[in-house]
Amino acid sequence: MELIKYDNSHFYINECNSIVKGLTFVTYYLTIILLAMKRISSLKNLFCFLMICCPFCDCFSQEIPEFGKITATDFNVQSTLIDTATQGVILFDNGTLNYVGNDYSWFSYEVTKHTRIKLINKNSFELATVKIALYEFYQKPDKISNIKATTYNLENGKVIATNLDTKDIYEEKVSSQEKIKKFTMPSLKEGSIIEFEFTVSSVRYWSLPSWRFQHINYPCLISRYEIVIPSLLNYYISKTGLNHVNYTNINLEKPIEYHLNYLVINSIANKYVWDIKNVPAFKVENYLFNPDDYLDKVQFYLIETYHANNVKTVAVNWNEMAIDLINDEFFGLKIEADRTVNLLNTANRIVGDETDPLNTCKILYNYVSNNFICEPEDGIYFEDDLYDINKKRKGSPVELNMLLIALLRQKGISADPVILSTRDYGSNSAKYPLLNRINYVICKVDINGNSLYLDATKSNIGFGKLPLKCYNGHARIINKKGGDSFFLNPDSILEKRSITVNISNDKKGAISGLCEIRPGQFQSEAFRENFPRNGTKPFFDEIKSQLLSDTKISNQGIDSLKNNDFPLVIHFEFEAAIDSTAELLYFSPVIGMTIKENPFKAEKREYPVEMDYPIDETYTLNMEIPDGYELAELPKSTRVKLNDTEGAFQYLITQSGNDISLQCRTMINKAIFYPNDYQTLRDFYSFVVKKLEEQIVFKKKNKV
Repeated sequence: MELIKYDNSHFYINECNSIVKGLTFVTYYLTIILLAMKRISSLKNLFCFLMICCPFCDCFSQEIPEFGKITATDFNVQSTLIDTATQGVILFDNGTLNYVGNDYSWFSYEVTKHTRIKLINKNSFELATVKIALYEFYQKPDKISNIKATTYNLENGKVIATNLDTKDIYEEKVSSQEKIKKFTMPSLKEGSIIEFEFTVSSVRYWSLPSWRFQHINYPCLISRYEIVIPSLLNYYISKTGLNHVNYTNINLEKPIEYHLNYLVINSIANKYVWDIKNVPAFKVENYLFNPDDYLDKVQFYLIETYHANNVKTVAVNWNEMAIDLINDEFFGLKIEADRTVNLLNTANRIVGDETDPLNTCKILYNYVSNNFICEPEDGIYFEDDLYDINKKRKGSPVELNMLLIALLRQKGISADPVILSTRDYGSNSAKYPLLNRINYVICKVDINGNSLYLDATKSNIGFGKLPLKCYNGHARIINKKGGDSFFLNPDSILEKRSITVNISNDKKGAISGLCEIRPGQFQSEAFRENFPRNGTKPFFDEIKSQLLSDTKISNQGIDSLKNNDFPLVIHFEFEAAIDSTAELLYFSPVIGMTIKENPFKAEKREYPVEMDYPIDETYTLNMEIPDGYELAELPKSTRVKLNDTEGAFQYLITQSGNDISLQCRTMINKAIFYPNDYQTLRDFYSFVVKKLEEQIVFKKKNKV
């Protein structure tokens, strides 16, 4: 089952309050008008009218069964969302959140989740493993309680319940600030119904859990989330997704008593309820960085708190948040010069007599990237001293890149951390500082008026280059002045690659050739990363499969394999025999192109197409017509454009005497395409793929 992360909310601006209030206002006055017209003759008719006019009314909320209340009829699930391809269905998913006071800071929240799922076949058993993320803030960890979990099976018409044994609940440490409670439901069978419930309490009132109404691959029949927020806290509430969610906002008349840090405070509160029925499964399509960015869900952003008539604005802009971070014990203070002076001797030893700032930067970058083991871990905070990390020769991404920053500063080079969210983590807002949407740190260096961005966690990327996962939109520089925001967009990079093939006849009645492939930066990085495990054989075997049968490859080689600052150059020679008795020879002139099939097979698409990067791929072929043959059929030259400026494809083929030349170029000039451009993009790729499949036909010469 998916990891339940209670601070994994992503912010989109889509305020609902004003809409609901407007509808309530209109409904009120319509009622007054109809009463005046004597159209409503009784209280019963008035009640019916209000039910029609108030679709957000709480009266329509679906009743959620109590835990354990299940009968044999519950196993017969009927829904239009269920078909032969449905592997499991979430019967209901209910959440409630309330605030309580604490004696540590101010408010704590308690959120209870109650879920029931029908497992239709074994492929849905992944839903039976429940993972709950718990976090710690300044030695005040989240706490989980009241765990209940039961599996129900229908045997001979009777419901047999098997409860989870508490000894089967495990805890895994993810980082110094995160751990996971994990359990797997017992007695699983195809057709089982599982049900679990638990409560999480947390002092992190500024980071409320988001709520997903929609789930990847599984439909949900009922999803409901209820939260009561005291007026002492002010949140911005947003919703993402395509499906309509009913929404209710109720001002509670009676104040609620909260015990806050040994004080008793009575506060009015608002009750918010979101509910939706029959939510279709989210079908993951290719070319989506993170499907979670597009699920139906609500999220919360703390704007203000109220203390004893004093209004405190909570870091509503990145400038304030950056200053907070630079003074944080587990972030910015870790790289203060006086705290990292114990790294000066290390920096001096590594750099030696080098005085040029750029060369010094390269030496220190190579020291960290080539000599340290990176332990995968999300997060921007860390506890260990950088001197100890240097001694251990291993660390998380934030630790290694902060170590690089500290070493650079000890040598007088301006270096600052940059925080961002990687593609697999989801996007983050450029407008609002949601640190729970940030999981990665890189290094910004200023040398001779130029800015460089470095990531020392991998040894297979070149100096001044970033991994592809970092190109995910908004990033923020963190320094004492507040830093600046900038964007690492996929559109800002370009994967430029080329293939050149020369084919000639030899004296043995065969054809021989030379092929040179120049992959782009990111293809080169991927090859270098896989090379230690796979070697070069699988790559050349794949190349050979695209050539004529019985083709022999020789003198293959890869240049710049260990020089990460340059793309690879792959080259090989090949030789293939020709059936000289055949009347016709069919030859596919395009070898090794990355576009082999249309990746967009669906007829329509509801979400953007998020490609890794724009591409510019060139293919060049020069060949002699095989001995004893002449040209019978040549593909036609063509040029097409994608939305005028967003891409282009050209296929230019000519014959000159006994030689054939082909120049083929495919350009996709941007990485992100929105749904209204999907059909055009799909048609473009269909045309390209079909054109690349065309063959040259040679026919045997007539004997004189």
